[in-house]
Amino acid sequence: MNRLLICLLATFNLALAQPTPANTAPADTAPNTLDVATDDVTDTASDSAPMPVNTPDTHTADTQDADDASVVSDVSVTADEPHQDATEASLSSSWPAIFSAEARALLRQAETTAVRAYFTYDRHTPDRPLWRETLQLARASRDRAPERVEPVRFLAEIYLITEWYARAWQTWQAYIDLGGELDSSALTQLSIAGRNIGFLSYQQDNLPRAEQFYAQVFDLNPADDEALLWLGRLNFEMQDPTAALPFWQEAVRRNLREPQARTARYFLQRTQSQVIYGVAASDAFYQGFEAYQAGDLETAFNAFVRAINLNDGYVTAVRMAGRVNLERGNLEQALRFYRRANDLTREATIASESGDVADIDTDIINNSDVDNGNIDTSTVDTADSDITEIDVTEIDVTEIDAFAADYFRPADVDVEQYGAVAVQAFRDGVQAFETLDIMAARRALARATALNANYTPAWLWRGYAEFELGNAAATVNAFQQVARLEPANVTFVTTQGQAAAQVAAQAQAAARAAAQAAQVTNQTNPATTAPTSPQGVPLGDPQLIDVPALPTGENLVLLDVTYTHNGSFDLETNVSTGTRALTFFDVPNRIPANLAFPVNYAGGTLYQRLEVRNKPSGFPVQYQHCLLQNALSFNGVNVSSASACSDANGLTLTAPGIYEHVQPLPSLLRAGAFNWRQPASQQLLIVKDRRGVPVDNRYGFEGAWYASPIFSLYYPMQIRYTAVIVPPGGAFTGWP
Repeated sequence: MNRLLICLLATFNLALAQPTPANTAPADTAPNTLDVATDDVTDTASDSAPMPVNTPDTHTADTQDADDASVVSDVSVTADEPHQDATEASLSSSWPAIFSAEARALLRQAETTAVRAYFTYDRHTPDRPLWRETLQLARASRDRAPERVEPVRFLAEIYLITEWYARAWQTWQAYIDLGGELDSSALTQLSIAGRNIGFLSYQQDNLPRAEQFYAQVFDLNPADDEALLWLGRLNFEMQDPTAALPFWQEAVRRNLREPQARTARYFLQRTQSQVIYGVAASDAFYQGFEAYQAGDLETAFNAFVRAINLNDGYVTAVRMAGRVNLERGNLEQALRFYRRANDLTREATIASESGDVADIDTDIINNSDVDNGNIDTSTVDTADSDITEIDVTEIDVTEIDAFAADYFRPADVDVEQYGAVAVQAFRDGVQAFETLDIMAARRALARATALNANYTPAWLWRGYAEFELGNAAATVNAFQQVARLEPANVTFVTTQGQAAAQVAAQAQAAARAAAQAAQVTNQTNPATTAPTSPQGVPLGDPQLIDVPALPTGENLVLLDVTYTHNGSFDLETNVSTGTRALTFFDVPNRIPANLAFPVNYAGGTLYQRLEVRNKPSGFPVQYQHCLLQNALSFNGVNVSSASACSDANGLTLTAPGIYEHVQPLPSLLRAGAFNWRQPASQQLLIVKDRRGVPVDNRYGFEGAWYASPIFSLYYPMQIRYTAVIVPPGGAFTGWP
């Protein structure tokens, strides 16, 4: 408050060494034991933390009004003092006559006493004798000139210096009512007083009253960043995200200094989440995220599921539930959540493209890389920042899980431990895995482990990526690295066991195939028996047999079929007919029973071509091919237990024409669970809607697909579908 007092002294042109009235308490008078605030007040509106507030009831100075007369009686006043100095004469001539000489003298005496009080005490409270006398003199001056603003302003300033914020606020309001000018100093002091009352109300859990005072401050002083942040927080805590949102949007727009800037970004994201998904669902998600950051995966998962149950479109919660499942070792459940999250993202994208919803402003949500540390908020132009004009309805919803991506940024300790480049590669791998781009995930995670061979989380996620791609040996190796680096981690043992069983089965199959090949070779070219000694010891090695090289470049036509997908539904009889979404085909005899050996088709590439000859509407259709083993299960109905399916997004069609897609076989959906060394039993073509739901009313899909039950929007659809596999090292030779 030092600058405030200097400003006060300059205003009234005081001399510091003036005589002390006879009844002024000495400097060493002991203060009473009144409990007062313990934090000094600064004279800036941008204090980093709110200041404690003294309520009117805690101070006793105003109860001394009866003593004001005794103090005032000692002030001798003469209206026309002949010995006035030039300065006072000039000041007197500039004041209207209604500001009597007595009132002026009382105010000058109050100013002098205030200076002595300020330099006498370490703590400034209204119960200290000199401050009590200052207030009594100032009130007396105000009472003798009730229409003058000078005594009122002085009283307001002294109330603020002595941390009597309620009285300061009331007195500044009286100053405004009298027509006093709110210059920068007055506006600063008024803001400090109002903010402190608001903060005390917040401490007393009276949020509406706190919001009321911060709102008044912000209305009078729109440049007050602290009031802006508190209005956002108070409305957020009162569970009114619609009211809170424009304040957080404005706070982000102002580019505040840290840590206020990060606080604004965080609460903007939380508030947007509440507006979009509901307060209860959003709060459940953030509870889960806090548990996830603390390493409590069970609590985190339960909270994410609670958020999903409250709002089944909460894509961030779905994705985080997948992440927790993966880190707990539940790969299949994790993939199920990831697929659901991808479906939700696609739905939101389609809705956005059709104009149903707004887009997400990911630049605001995910801007924690922006350096706001050197921006001077005092230069921000607030003239055009009318909070009430912000359109709350323009909120982005297609990629709200940018929050999870932003707050999954590795901690500094991770960067120090593993290196910034390796950490970034790990993050890229995790994000690719969570969008089911397993090939990209594997590449990024392999880069992370190559950059730092002791990067435990990268090895863990790489193990799951390798398993999903069908790389059993690489899966086992990755999990062995995790066990080496973190022996207590056993979350992956189930998947590791499955991969180890696959490695053993592959080794046995390879041994059998090698034995069969050797047997065929021996029958074709019998080996020459080597001469032996009488004791049966060979005298020389038999002639080595040249085995022809195994074929690697042969194209394998998996399926080539012309077919009409059909389906109908009679609304009167409630009867459906036709093959609808799921059409099964036999596996031709020319397809090898073992697609992994001797020719490694399983590690090759799938080429697909779809010729759509006619289609009843422009509704988007996803087209998918699957290889089946045994019985597949759709929503509890057994159809097949093992399958490897193409990416349905790869062949998305809206009109007749030719569509092509190329995909590595290891990246097929559930390729890791498919035994490529065992024969496939059937092939399946699936017609799906734009969200990836089969257009069928069987197997639990009734009512789930877009425009259900109107089959006529999808069927009949005549196609020719061709699938060709090219093994590694081979070249695609064209369509049959």
